[in-house]
Amino acid sequence: MNEELVISNKNELLKLKGNKRRYKRIYLKLPQLNIEENVKWTKIINEQYNCGGDKTGAIYVSVSLLLGCISMIVYFIFTNDIPSQYVKYGLVLSLLMGIVGKYVGKFFAYIKLNRTIEVLEKEIK
Repeated sequence: MNEELVISNKNELLKLKGNKRRYKRIYLKLPQLNIEENVKWTKIINEQYNCGGDKTGAIYVSVSLLLGCISMIVYFIFTNDIPSQYVKYGLVLSLLMGIVGKYVGKFFAYIKLNRTIEVLEKEIK
């Protein structure tokens, strides 16, 4: 993995399209933009480019644990018993939801990155 990419023209900007993450850090130094705009776009692109889906995964896990706890409480209210399998399945489901959430977050960051690149392409023409 290369350390960084400095983008100074449209062709270098297009290197960011695609699913492979080759760079740890990206810097924009486009002559068509002023310093503040380059810094603003650099921050936006780096957030989207380096998104690992952790926030989305955490949300998915939290929601699945919350729903699992609520369903166990309701089950307990009606049966006065909580089978151990029910707890195990709930934990496995929460783990799977975390994995799904991580990939959903990465997917949406990929879409946002491509849209950001398109907006930036129009702005530097």
